[in-house]
Amino acid sequence: MRYMRRFCGIVLALLNVFLYTTVSIHAEEELTFPTTAEEIIEALSGETPASKKSWGGLQASSNNNSDLFGRSDKQGMTRGLAAIVEDERELEQAPKVGALILFKYNSSDIQEVSLPLLREYGKALKGALRDAIFVLGGHTDSKGSEEYNLMLSERRAESVKTFLVAEYQISERQLIVKPYGEVRPIKSNSTSEGRALNRRVEFIRIK
Repeated sequence: MRYMRRFCGIVLALLNVFLYTTVSIHAEEELTFPTTAEEIIEALSGETPASKKSWGGLQASSNNNSDLFGRSDKQGMTRGLAAIVEDERELEQAPKVGALILFKYNSSDIQEVSLPLLREYGKALKGALRDAIFVLGGHTDSKGSEEYNLMLSERRAESVKTFLVAEYQISERQLIVKPYGEVRPIKSNSTSEGRALNRRVEFIRIK
């Protein structure tokens, strides 16, 4: 019996490693890191979760975005979008890209070297994607405590939102911050290269 328990423990451990590796590889294959406005627009032009739904007889469309939040006759859509933000299955299937934004050490201050990339996002969101709504998913590597990394990922995603709102007059309602911390790596945290990819902000288009 003791050997059987030990054998089962080994099998479960190997299964967990396999599942983790499969998810990580799948995420890496699915997630792209565009660097120009044109590439960003192309990557985020797929069908969104909101485009598949109709709330209270009101079909989601790009024409509704200007007053999406705040009008009583559109509360159903507002609630629907809020539900999408909390539904990881919906977000997993939504168009998304990763942005490798560099921040100062243990800080949410964006390094100047990353400003050109953020400006490309600003152009895309101000242009062809001006009616879109995004979840800004903040991610970190595994250095530090899980609680601290969750807080840091939120602050860094907020910094990206603040930049786009201030520099490109993107509506705050178009950018919804959602922190993930360290729990969704796309590469192993055992190497500096892997950690660099895990420190990212994802733009997930929900409408």
